[in-house]
Formats: sequence, C-alpha cells, structure tokens
Amino acid sequence: MRPLGSHRVKKFSIYSSLIFALLISSTFTSRATTGDSEERFRVDMKLEDGWHGVNFDNTGKDWGLPSHIYAKPNQNSGSGQLNFASAVCKSLEDSECLKPGLNLIIRALFDKCESDADLDCIVSFAATKPDGTKLIGEQKEVLVSRHSFSGDKKQGIPDGSGATIWTIKDGATSLDYALIAGVELSVNGAAESRAAGNDSRVTRFDMKYALQPVEMVNSSDYKEVVMTLEDGILTGNSSSLEQGCFVAAEGRCALTKAFDTSLNFEMTVRLSKGVPGWMVGRVNNFKLGTKILPAQNGFEMTISGNPSKVGAVITWSKWKDTTAEIRSLYEQGVDGRKWRPGKPASELLIKDGESRTILTYLNEAGERSIKHFNAWLPLISDKASAMRTRWNLQSVEDQSGQYSQCSAGKGLVGVINSNASVYSDGPPTFNKTTGSLEYKVAAPHYTSDGTTKHLGSYDLTMRSDVARCLYGFSDAPISATVSIESDGGTNVISTESVSEKDGLIRLRAAGFTFSSPTIKVKLSQQNAKKTITCVKGATKKKVTATNPKCPKGFKKA
Repeated sequence: MRPLGSHRVKKFSIYSSLIFALLISSTFTSRATTGDSEERFRVDMKLEDGWHGVNFDNTGKDWGLPSHIYAKPNQNSGSGQLNFASAVCKSLEDSECLKPGLNLIIRALFDKCESDADLDCIVSFAATKPDGTKLIGEQKEVLVSRHSFSGDKKQGIPDGSGATIWTIKDGATSLDYALIAGVELSVNGAAESRAAGNDSRVTRFDMKYALQPVEMVNSSDYKEVVMTLEDGILTGNSSSLEQGCFVAAEGRCALTKAFDTSLNFEMTVRLSKGVPGWMVGRVNNFKLGTKILPAQNGFEMTISGNPSKVGAVITWSKWKDTTAEIRSLYEQGVDGRKWRPGKPASELLIKDGESRTILTYLNEAGERSIKHFNAWLPLISDKASAMRTRWNLQSVEDQSGQYSQCSAGKGLVGVINSNASVYSDGPPTFNKTTGSLEYKVAAPHYTSDGTTKHLGSYDLTMRSDVARCLYGFSDAPISATVSIESDGGTNVISTESVSEKDGLIRLRAAGFTFSSPTIKVKLSQQNAKKTITCVKGATKKKVTATNPKCPKGFKKA
C-alpha cells in the first residue's frame, strides 16, 4: 500500500504486508531484453528473522498513482476538534467531501488536448533520432480509472484523467509509452471554495511529468490502483506497481521497458497555471521552452532531453553483518517499512535486530536519504543493484526561503536534472560566504556490472533575472566554474561561458564519478571597464578602470 507523503519531492512509505505474496511470487511472462530485466529487477522479501533490507529505488514512486480527490479535516480551523473524517471523494460534488471544515488535496492527470482552446492537457509527444529524424507520437488509449473526475474551470481545478498510453512508430516498428503529465493542488475549504465559485482558495503545489516505454499486458492478475484510507492515511493499492507496472488498470498493465537513451524525447503541455519555484528531474541534456498563450489565458511548456541512467540500490544484509553506523540509523527510525509476512506491525518495535526482518523504503531526496545511502554503500560493494532508465520531472519546495526575495512573482525559477541515485531535497543552497550554488548527490561508484564506472551528470537551468538578483550582477555576460567536491578531492570543471538564452542560464557538468560529491557552481561576471577624462589646467588625461578615479591634482572633466 502506498500512502501519500509531504508535498515536496514525494516521500512514500509502504505499511502493509498484504502485497508480500505478490512480491515474492511475481514473475514476468513477457519478452524482456537485458535492459528490460534491469528495469524490472525486484528484491524478494526475506522470510527468516534477522534480515534488514533497504530500497532507494525510485521505480515505485507515485507516478503510478491515479487522479484522485482526497478530503481531510482542516486542522488549523481553531475549533480544536475535527468534526468530520477524511474521505476519498467520488467527485467534486461528493457530499461527504463538501462538509464544513474539510480541505481537498487533488491529483489531476492530463488527457490529450482536443482543441487549441483546451488548457491543462497534453499537446504533443515526440522523439528525435540521432540523425535528426523526428517521430511523432499518437495517443493510443487512456487507462480506465474509477477515480477519474470532472474538474471545475471556475475554481481552476482541471479534469482528472486516467494515465495515457502513446505510440511512436519508426518504419515498421512501434513502441508504446506511458505518459504522466499533471498537477497536484490544494483547496482551502472545499465547501467555501465551491460557494465562492473562483480559484481564490485553490493552490497548485506540484507539477509532474514522466514517460516510460512500456509493454501493454493483459491479465486478471493486474489490478487498478485504488485509493483508500487505512488508519486515516491515504494509500494506493500498489500490487500491480510492485509487479513492474509503470501504470495499471483493471486487468491491464503498462509493464516497464528500458529506454533507447539515444532518443531525445519531447513533451508539450498546455497549462492554465503553473507552479512557482523549482523542479528536479531525470532528463539528460535538458531543455525547457515556454510560450505564453494570451487568447487562452494560459501557456505551453515544452520539456525535451534524453533519458538518464540511474543506479538503483536495493539490498539485504543480515543484522550481524551490518555496521555500527547502519545500526545507529535504525535506532533513529526510518520512513516507510515492510515487515515479514505473518509478523504483526509490532515487530517494528522489536529492538533486537536478530529477531526482526524489515525492508526499509527511503525517499530518493533529502539529507537523511543521503546519510542512509552512504552507510549502505560498503555492503553493496559500491555498485548499483540495477541500472534504470528514467525520464521525469517534478516540483520541489524551497523551504529555506533563500530565493524568495529574488523569485517573488517569477513563476518557475529553475530546474535541476541529475542521474544520481539520491540527491538534495530542494533547490541548490546558496552559500553566501563562497558565492556558490551547492547541491549534494550520491550514487554507487560502479554500475550493476561492478566494473563500469557510473559517471554523473548535472544540468542546471535557472532564470537569468533570479541569478542576477541573487548575485547582484548587472546585465553583462555571466561565466561559471563548476567544482565537484568529494572525499577523494576536488575536480574543477571550468566552462568558458554559460549559455544564456530566452531569459534562462544553462550549465552542465558531466563525466564526474560518485559516490557522494557536492556540486558547487560559482557564477561570476567581469566588471565592465569605464573611461573618464581628467583635467589639470590645460592638461587632459584619460583614465580607464572598473572604477576609474582621477590622479591627485586632477579633476573629472
């Protein structure tokens, strides 16, 4: 089962042992290449006491969750009591979700645009081959979901569709892709917002974009993801997702396949409103384009780039074979756990590691995840369990507020793309002392074969006006120095210039090695020199400098 976590980079937890039988017995009957096998790699649950496992894999992220509407009590109402319970809503008109004191959290996945006037929809999907040939995708189907709903344009709430399946043809061959494009939003007072009939109480806090090559498989073993409440926690039955489905419907699975990483994919989405702040993703050679649509009162966003290869780490160890550092981390507690079938949840409270068996799921983002990741690396010989291919992007929150003054009213500030297994939760940290934008990443040193180095990539795209405000720069050209700092020393990568176009600064670092480096980007700007004329009686002298001053006895003309 998959509860929804905080609305930063989504943290997911799995609290139920009901799906273990599926985990243990699941097999894939479809044709799979070696790359597909890596995509579908799963770890079986251990059945004996004394085992501790960890899963940093982002395969099971909530891309597979359907559109849905979730009502929960407003805990800041001031009444001190919650009069109504949380509920999964059948629609925006569901009476159970329109009671006073209930707020809404909504996930709305987009369908294909039917006309130029449509907003909050997918305009197009395409792939470009290395020789420049562009292959246009066609929408094949929309997966049926009981949670799909009609939106409300007056409130700024889009329709919530099922996940879409698209086909790209290249000559006689074709391949299916699952596309996820949508937004998540909150409604401060469901009944009050409906009565107001406008979007004053609606806030978009997340944008999500993902695609994955898939093989469509029909079987009664596959179940649609159904959102339910367990002990007050919103969960999604993830049995099909655990079997390797990127998205699923009843009796139908979009089974993950490996990307052709030589292809450059492009997705264009039309939006009525975006989400301000930052996004993080897995798109290599990333490019972003936007186009304002005054007639529709919206805009188009085009995302393009190649898939990234990400090292997944999923492993087990006997408690006696773990390290003191790992044991200390278990004492501090972790997010998201599964326990052995037949064992109650109280097993999580057992202090004796030899008497419990737990599989821990950790979010791919955040300091805590990086700490756990580094602790486990020695036990996996610093190599990935499997190499996934990924193409996705989603919003993150700047909780530090360090960009707030420079980014107020700017909309999307910047985008970070990396192939690291885990990374910082949020935008780059601005170090005022060094003048650097700092970002932490971590991944195994080697790919899953144990011998090939897992080379890192990092792309930063940032609004020029925000960067200039942050550094106090003028409109003169900006340059940058990128340094990759790790325990093994510092590798400095100098860029002769920073690409600046359409109001965006773009820079890229690639080819560095992991395990856990800090990427530091220092922007700089040469001050323009000025020339002044100085006079002393009949004598004139020109002085050129960044801050020119007349010599003693001379005055500025």
